[in-house]
Amino acid sequence: MRQRFVVFETKTPARRPVLRPDHRPGGRCYVQITGREAGATLKVLVSPSMNSSELIELIHLRRLVHRTHAGILAHSGVTDAVRIVLSHSTGLPIMAVPPAAVELSGTEVVLHLPDDADDSVHLAGSVEAIDPRNDADADLWMVHHQTPEFPRMARLTVDLARRVDLVMDGAEVFVPPALSLGAIGRAVRRVNADERRLLDLCERLASVRPETARCVNADAFGLSVRARFGVLRVEFDPSRPPAATDEALELAISHLLESA
Repeated sequence: MRQRFVVFETKTPARRPVLRPDHRPGGRCYVQITGREAGATLKVLVSPSMNSSELIELIHLRRLVHRTHAGILAHSGVTDAVRIVLSHSTGLPIMAVPPAAVELSGTEVVLHLPDDADDSVHLAGSVEAIDPRNDADADLWMVHHQTPEFPRMARLTVDLARRVDLVMDGAEVFVPPALSLGAIGRAVRRVNADERRLLDLCERLASVRPETARCVNADAFGLSVRARFGVLRVEFDPSRPPAATDEALELAISHLLESA
């Protein structure tokens, strides 16, 4: 399906955006959601037929994917529980997988997030092996999950994403993040500077207070926090636009820390 960029705008983050096609030089435009804060901009690739309601659903689907760090990989008639992260460079899921899954390179597999229930997110695509010794995506996985349960690492190229009645091209859901690694690093360091405040945020927003916690990643929708028992999700205020720029991420971190 042919794709292009379009522009959406809304006066307040809580209201539905209005579709405003904007044909800039070269035919490349952006999806833009302008909130109350300066720099609250979201860039996203959409299909020509996507309307404002579908954009809202797309953003919600992206939020669900970022929220999930574990899933079920279905391949060659078997299923394996896997843990995932989203690549800083491609936005695609990265996971430790059994050797049999990597041998299926180019063959369709399905990743269920977090499980295979009807209202879960179901991703159809193909896996590609990555080298855990010299790949930044593998390093990111290790930072989140530490010890891999399987000996191989792989990247999932998503062809199709489905949740209930919503079906979208993988390229519409998984796009390279606009956030710089420098901005992500600064956000992580700010959050980790006060562990007690981080624990308070975990208790209030993730409904659990671990003994210790360490923020390991920041994205447009929130923070990934590593605890002894796994990765917790501390999300930004969903009534605000996603923090899809460096400036918006800095502002979202400030709001989050002030609320603790």
